[in-house]
Amino acid sequence: MRIRFVALSVFTGLLGLVLAQNPKPANGFQRDFLLSFSDAETKTISLAEAIPAEKYSWRPGEGVRSVSEVYVHIANGNRLLLAVMHGMPARDAFMKMVQDNEQREKTLSEKAKVVADLEASFKAVHSALAGAGAEALSKPIKFFGEDATPEAAFMSILEHVSEHLGQSIAYARMNGIVPPWSRSE
Repeated sequence: MRIRFVALSVFTGLLGLVLAQNPKPANGFQRDFLLSFSDAETKTISLAEAIPAEKYSWRPGEGVRSVSEVYVHIANGNRLLLAVMHGMPARDAFMKMVQDNEQREKTLSEKAKVVADLEASFKAVHSALAGAGAEALSKPIKFFGEDATPEAAFMSILEHVSEHLGQSIAYARMNGIVPPWSRSE
């Protein structure tokens, strides 16, 4: 009985510590966004980790992104969409950003570095969201020339991640890799 009490106390203390480090988002949009985004993030990273390093150069056909290029593209997209949310750069500057991202896709291919890049880009999205209050998230902005709000920009990030998560699932399945969340135990 005493062991159960101690174990319960330790568990309760750890749970409190986790909740204190990861407080619930302050507003409805943040909470609702994170419900889907965190799931897509977890799946993307777990699949990136499950694919063997030797498969990171695999591509389904000529002119199509490789496994590593898809994951770097997701990370680049997270950062690019966050940057554009704060104002569209001049066309030349934007095109340079796009070209730099395309070059990163071609050169960043080592599995550990690709996964670290993905994780850092997801962390940047979480930080940007946590730093924005309800008022800031609903203020009018121009997003790729359209009237929008930062909420719409965050939804574009989620859509982009989800699109390429689907692509990476297909890549994994084509290589005989079952996504970790689909495995039966």
